[in-house]
Formats: sequence, structure tokens, C-alpha cells
Amino acid sequence: MNKENFWMIFLAILYLFILGGVIYLLFNLRVQTLERRNQLLATKVAERTVELDKKNEELSQLIE
Repeated sequence: MNKENFWMIFLAILYLFILGGVIYLLFNLRVQTLERRNQLLATKVAERTVELDKKNEELSQLIE
């Protein structure tokens, strides 16, 4: 194996590691974004559930 082949193989492997790292970082960024969005949605659902419970209680008192 001559020096040119060695450096081409070395650079190819280096590029693959860099590409893998970029893909890994993008994947983790996407997962964090989805987790944050899910947390916000869970908070909204909890708030609206409390509101609905209050409205249902008011309506049941009106009916009685």
C-alpha cells in the first residue's frame, strides 16, 4: 500500500466518522425537540383537564 492509498483510506474513514457524528447530533436534536413538545402538550392537556373538571362541576351544580 502506498502513501496515497493510505491517506485516501484515512480521509474516507475520517469523513465517515464526521458524517456519523453529524447524523447522531441531528438525531439527538430532533429527539430533544420532540420531548420538549410532548412535555408542553402534556402540560396543556393537564390544564385543560382541570378547566373541564371545573366546568363539569359547575354544570352538575346547576342541574341539581
